[in-house]
Amino acid sequence: MNGKANAGYPGGSIGGAYTSCRIEILGGEILGSTAATNGGDMYNLGTTILKNCRIVGGTAGGYGGNVAQNGGILTIENCVIESGSSQGENHGGGNVCAIGGAKVTIKDTTLRNGNAASFGGNLALGTSATCTLENSQLLSGVAQSYGNNFYGSTTVKGLTIRDCDLPGDMMYVGKSLKLEGVVKIGLLNNGLVLRKGTTAIKATASGLVAPVFPDSSPECCGKNLTRKKRQPPLLSGLCICAYSVRSARF
Repeated sequence: MNGKANAGYPGGSIGGAYTSCRIEILGGEILGSTAATNGGDMYNLGTTILKNCRIVGGTAGGYGGNVAQNGGILTIENCVIESGSSQGENHGGGNVCAIGGAKVTIKDTTLRNGNAASFGGNLALGTSATCTLENSQLLSGVAQSYGNNFYGSTTVKGLTIRDCDLPGDMMYVGKSLKLEGVVKIGLLNNGLVLRKGTTAIKATASGLVAPVFPDSSPECCGKNLTRKKRQPPLLSGLCICAYSVRSARF
């Protein structure tokens, strides 16, 4: 399936822009669709369920190069979503973007090679969204501003990362972050960027977790952590520490 949205309308192949649609795609491919606004391949306000799909090469003039979700529920399971592009200024989510209080679950899925003109090359969250990311990968995203692989804005209500291996850099400045199971965040580029004072972390995880904090003072690094190693700053004023995390609050 591929398509192009009419000028001024979102959702290149599938658009539920003006109704709370229920969209279920259980297998198949969506390839190379475009929208002048949001959601190069698809856009919805209602419930979106994607399982066993491949979604590739969508282009949006706004946010969500492949998939844009504005409110409602977005469930992505056992999918590959790749090579999407969000081209709008101050818009994010080269592959996937969710806003408007959307409830997002991404499981057993790979997001890769997304490109955002602003933030969140593979995945961007904003405006009261919540997200659970489980047993998934974010790979090789590029963003011109923040979070090559992932960006979560200050308005995001919560993010849970469970049993994921995330080798690229991520920026999360939302309300709360939970790490569960075995979570690995690689030291490539910036690791996980957090802003002190805007993010409260509750973690119950084992394995390597590599956050980047705004400064190197011990109070930034929380409590109940076992420090494995410390590395020199990659950026001015930032330090990277790697921990085995069991229970922590920052």
